[in-house]
Amino acid sequence: MKRHTTTIRRRYWLPAIAGALMGIVPVVAIADVPEIMTAGVPPEGSTGYVLTAAIANTVTETTPIKRITLQTFGGAAGWPARMETGEVNFGSHCGFKLVEDAYFGKGPFAKIGRQRNVLNMVTGHGLPFSMSVIDPNVRRIQDLKGKTIFAMMAHEDQKVATEVLAKMAGLDMGRGLRVIPVRSPQEAIQGLLTGRGDGFFFGLIPGLIEVAQAKGLHTVPLTQEVQDAIIKAEPVWGRTVVKAGAPPLRNAHDAPTIEILCGLAAGAKTSPEAVYLVTKTIFENNSWRSAHPLAAEWTLQRAVSIMNAPYHEGAIRYYREKGVWGPEQDRKQKELLSQ
Repeated sequence: MKRHTTTIRRRYWLPAIAGALMGIVPVVAIADVPEIMTAGVPPEGSTGYVLTAAIANTVTETTPIKRITLQTFGGAAGWPARMETGEVNFGSHCGFKLVEDAYFGKGPFAKIGRQRNVLNMVTGHGLPFSMSVIDPNVRRIQDLKGKTIFAMMAHEDQKVATEVLAKMAGLDMGRGLRVIPVRSPQEAIQGLLTGRGDGFFFGLIPGLIEVAQAKGLHTVPLTQEVQDAIIKAEPVWGRTVVKAGAPPLRNAHDAPTIEILCGLAAGAKTSPEAVYLVTKTIFENNSWRSAHPLAAEWTLQRAVSIMNAPYHEGAIRYYREKGVWGPEQDRKQKELLSQ
């Protein structure tokens, strides 16, 4: 775990408060907005780190929040426990299943219990998730018969996707398709380089370039039927197309596949006014979006698309103002809170 402090000058003054009182912008109770906050983020250099840092910079430039400390965690399962105690205010993640498991005390949180302080805040961008295979003759998932692949089976969303993919291919896991569980992407990459496996079912991370250069690697297209089956089994997934020539594998042809959706969580103990301001900044101040191309995917239309755990009241307030939170979201929120 590593701490990195982002401190940027503020441009927030009393006339802004006067404007709020005149109805120009919504009134925010400044006394209820902490000056220093903390965000749990993945390691430096990752997309989640870069985007969260950019958002933090913009927030500290334009709101009463003076500083946001970025606290890095080796795995996304690390920050929910800190959010439960109130030490972490926001959490950057690529896996809404993690937020669901934390809130309901499932999966990796079964032993420590429900983390009721962990709430959804924003559905942001998606990262392509690919069946990346060395053998150039594997052009569809049925061609995986007799192959060995690596997968992160400890992650429930990825485990479900792997099981559904095998079923849709008509392959029995363990016989028709051998799956080797790995604890980290690097473990799978080393396995591919040493010939212990034929493919890796995971995100299209830069580390795959090494395998592509040494062994050759390409994305196996997933039909809409396969995508639909995975999303039906685990709704935290989305769908996308890996364009021909796109890094890191630079496939010869477009390849439809699934994507893992990423976003931000917020602690229930975090000030609603602060969550409202951060959410508002994300969608109304575009200066942070130049940090990474995937920032363009953070849209109001997608903001509440994943509802597998309750949303923070500060975020709901903003979404309601913008018209993307209505009766259906209220119904789902009430259902989740009652479970």
